[in-house]
Amino acid sequence: DSISATIEQPATPTPTPEPISYRPAEELDFEPASIAVQHKRELLDSHSSAALGAITEQVQQIIDTESPILLDRAVKILAHRFDLSAVRGSRREQLEKFLPRDRIFKAPNGDQIVWATAAARLDYTSYRVPTNGEQRDLFDVPYDELANAMVVTVRDAIQLSEDDVLRETARRFGINTLTKRVRDRLLPILQLQVTHRRFSQTDELYKLRLEERL
Repeated sequence: DSISATIEQPATPTPTPEPISYRPAEELDFEPASIAVQHKRELLDSHSSAALGAITEQVQQIIDTESPILLDRAVKILAHRFDLSAVRGSRREQLEKFLPRDRIFKAPNGDQIVWATAAARLDYTSYRVPTNGEQRDLFDVPYDELANAMVVTVRDAIQLSEDDVLRETARRFGINTLTKRVRDRLLPILQLQVTHRRFSQTDELYKLRLEERL
């Protein structure tokens, strides 16, 4: 009789999960888009191809210079470039339609942000600071920049209280006083960093989770 033997193959080892990688945020200088008048406002109501081309060119210049940019801010800058100091109602709706809808995304805090490309938002880790002692109004700074600045702020200090996170994050944008307005802008973003597991919170102190420290 022949004896057959079954040779058991070694079990395939379970792969070790890759650690969550995090690219440290990069601090850049903020270059605001110009609000200088470029065209007459009547051009906005023209249906000619030349008018549409001029409007599209201005929109692209704004995005190229300042994206990611809040939708509200992009509309205001576009309005200024066509000699409008304020826009409301139907005029605002008109200007919004000139912006590329496929590059506007809603952030976790509700910010509507215009990106240079749809893919740019997926790995954006920068934040941009004002130069020459100027300030950036936090309500003009997109969610992603504020969140990234918070990550650096907490990482550099190892752990911080709520007020210190808000205060030191604001300082990065040239704002030295933790007013109610500043708190109202930053606190929901801080809370979202805990919800999204970027920060841990223990005894009223905020720390980066391990994967964010890499």
